[in-house]
Amino acid sequence: MTLQSTFSRFLFAFSWIGCFALVLAGCDSTGNGGAADPDAFEVTVENVGSGSPALKSGAFTPADVIDDNNVPPLEPGEAFQFTFTAGPDELPGTGMKLSFATMFIQSNDLYYAFEPGGLSLFENGTPIGQNSPRDVTAQVGLYDAGTEGDQTPGSGSDQAPRQSALDTGPDGEGSVVEVVDEDGDGRLENDDFSYPATEDVVKVTVESASHEDGGVAFTVTIRNQGATVNGKPVPLSPGSYAVHWDQNPMNGNDVTYPGHSPGEAAGGGIEAIAEDGRPNGALDGDSGSPAGNHVQTLQDITGVTVPLSPGAVAVHSDEVSLFETGAQASGGIEAIAEDGRPNGAVEGDAGSPASNLVADLTGADGIESIDAFGSGPITPGNSVTFTVNATPGDRLSLATMYIQSNDLFYATPQEGIALFDNNDQPINRTINVGLYDAGTEGDQEPGVGLDQAPRQSELNTGPNGEGSVTQVSGSDDGFSYPAPSDVIEVSVRPASSQ
Repeated sequence: MTLQSTFSRFLFAFSWIGCFALVLAGCDSTGNGGAADPDAFEVTVENVGSGSPALKSGAFTPADVIDDNNVPPLEPGEAFQFTFTAGPDELPGTGMKLSFATMFIQSNDLYYAFEPGGLSLFENGTPIGQNSPRDVTAQVGLYDAGTEGDQTPGSGSDQAPRQSALDTGPDGEGSVVEVVDEDGDGRLENDDFSYPATEDVVKVTVESASHEDGGVAFTVTIRNQGATVNGKPVPLSPGSYAVHWDQNPMNGNDVTYPGHSPGEAAGGGIEAIAEDGRPNGALDGDSGSPAGNHVQTLQDITGVTVPLSPGAVAVHSDEVSLFETGAQASGGIEAIAEDGRPNGAVEGDAGSPASNLVADLTGADGIESIDAFGSGPITPGNSVTFTVNATPGDRLSLATMYIQSNDLFYATPQEGIALFDNNDQPINRTINVGLYDAGTEGDQEPGVGLDQAPRQSELNTGPNGEGSVTQVSGSDDGFSYPAPSDVIEVSVRPASSQ
């Protein structure tokens, strides 16, 4: 599987969220005395978000050059340096890897990169380069994109330093190949041309440290070691990078860097880097246009993948609220917002959630019915449907965790949603859902924080929170969140309308 893959049916099991029996269907309302028989409503909670196999991506450009005047390309002795934050997994089993690509400028279409699957940023949960920079140059290879015919390195008229326009030159071999030492002389050979050993041209190091936002900060340095080819220095171009999954958690297939697969045709973005040193499109003053824009290709598949946890749903009177903004969250809401646990710990849990919302409210005044929904995480493209029973005057409330957070949850408004209109007719529509911060745990970077459910060592752990529930609109504590409608959709309709 490549990073371009989509996840329309993105279904997998998480060890930190157990299965909850879906027992809402047929629940009888109580407390209505001799009132009319209740109406059955079908409620669907759908994750309308997208699965993004790249957590971070971008370009290293002249602005990222250290030890020089920020003028491209990267000359001998100079270095690109960029930083990013990540955790050991975005979702359980995904792992976290780094990929990059930069042009061997004295060529027609050669570039440096890690193997297609990228470089592992963690080893047994420990970040590489934690105590000192890790030299990872041995995992860097030189590749021929196969998009342009090769000419003598350092003198070809269609090579970047001498070409008349971008994306020009003779036709290539058609597929990506790794350039290797074929005869054991310490140099690399391809198409009867010889190139210096990778470590003589480039040195790549990775250093890591804890970050104040709750994850691990990585610093990557790509240094030009100063080798020459046929008497010419070998500059390195600006390039692209991505921090991405190691594996698709659905089927275990490897995730690879877009357009960078030996034996297959190079993608347009890789071609643009390998032929012209253009990771993100043409620059002012360029003649012609590069074949693609690798940075844009990466941006299209970059983001935080947000499953929804099993949640709690209640049918209740207008005197009941599951939470109140400005007030302290109950233990039950805390358990959902921090750990995705609507009805207590499940087998295999380390630690215990703050409480059990379903048990806490069962039989409480004004609660007609309450139970858990979902048999595991609701992943992008998937949904769960259940039935509740209600009579005129009843309201519906539900809550589910925004899993890539410390203590955020989606919920209906605090007063709930009226299940009948002013004429006592059952509603049939999509209902309003907001994003809330429970205030029970300090916020860390979404998808990265080590105290968030996919990465935490045990339940109910993390820094102290703000103390009260607040609604989140766009950003919270310096972190940005998608609009609720981009992640979750809840619809309610009479079961009889099926």
